[in-house]
Amino acid sequence: MAKQDLISLLAIDEAHAVEQAGRSFRREFVDAVLAMKHLFDVMPCPVPQLAMSATFRQEDYERVVSLFGLDEAIVMQGDLSRRRTHFACYVGGTQGGSLIKQATKNLTPTNQQLFYCNSRHTCENSLLESLDKLIDKHLRSKGHQAVATSFTGGDGLKMKTALMDAFTNSSQLPGEPAIHTDGTATLPKIALLAATSAANCGISSNELTHVHHKGFPYNMYDVVQEMGRANRTQKLDNCSYSVYVSFSCLLTSYVRIMASPNAQERRRLTRDLLEVVSFLLVPEMCYHSFIELYFEWETTAKQPCVNKCSYCTGACAAFTGSMKKGAIQNVLCEAILQNRNATPDSLKKAITQAKADIFHTVPKSAAPIHALLLQLYASKIVCFEIRDNTIVGTDKVQFKGLGCRLFHRKGRQTMGILKETAYERDLF
Repeated sequence: MAKQDLISLLAIDEAHAVEQAGRSFRREFVDAVLAMKHLFDVMPCPVPQLAMSATFRQEDYERVVSLFGLDEAIVMQGDLSRRRTHFACYVGGTQGGSLIKQATKNLTPTNQQLFYCNSRHTCENSLLESLDKLIDKHLRSKGHQAVATSFTGGDGLKMKTALMDAFTNSSQLPGEPAIHTDGTATLPKIALLAATSAANCGISSNELTHVHHKGFPYNMYDVVQEMGRANRTQKLDNCSYSVYVSFSCLLTSYVRIMASPNAQERRRLTRDLLEVVSFLLVPEMCYHSFIELYFEWETTAKQPCVNKCSYCTGACAAFTGSMKKGAIQNVLCEAILQNRNATPDSLKKAITQAKADIFHTVPKSAAPIHALLLQLYASKIVCFEIRDNTIVGTDKVQFKGLGCRLFHRKGRQTMGILKETAYERDLF
């Protein structure tokens, strides 16, 4: 076809970085570019070559231009704004409970909700079971047809296709899901769909109104990808993207990263995790404005969304409440500097025991303590390390092998996994 001049456009979709490939492009994408270049070379007449992506930064543009062997390329940029979708970060001692509580408020027969988590086990067991109970109580008891179903990396291609089709189609047959011998499924109208991060892409529904993420997204690319699932047409109101985190979520993410066998991969994933935690826990501006500035190439300041994110509504201010600077400094010194065997768990225990001294008003829940610990990490005051370096990069990495280190200005020394100079910023 190329030689006969029958092709008028060469295009590739999903031209963005994914977590598995870091901030580079997938092998399949590189292969596709090489195939496009070959077709382009044998064509009698040149045709446009188009690469499309939902998340594209300046550095990604430079990589694409290099892959295509171009000096420069024309950039056509759409509007990244998701300002009609409410963005919120919730901190709790048990983030699962907060997630289910919030989902209950959003649950109606017309609202489709997508639940992300970073664990297939969590998706197929605790989370899916909770969602099934939720719709039993609030939908099936009222005669509405709905189903909670899982969507994981272990599902076959036909099953994934059937689930996505059912999730998009609002006119499914009533009744329980029917799984056919060929692996396809017929489902009633779905209200809740649980997915692991393996299903980060490929779910498109104009009726999807609420997306929930249990734990930390892997990177800012995933944040935008997942947020884009809710209110895809940007025509609906009362849609939301919510992230539910705790200190335990951070430790889980760190252990996963340290189990990666590639040192360069571990450094990149650690940097990405710190970036996401900082974005969520120590925001310095409106969430929407930050995302737009992060991915759009304009340098002009973005106006805040006013009331469409938990930063602008003031909810972020309630993460830790008012605290006593001297008390938290004493706890940190006692828990870390004076204890060579300090661990993340011992740090949490020390802060919990001293909460009356640390907080001006003693918190009624564990959320402020979890938030404070997360903010210490986000502000580079506390970092983690694996005590036994010989197990780094293996599946032997566990929580009990984690240790804590504290950055301090006096020594001006490099400490911990992050390998950065002592941090100058004063969190308090």
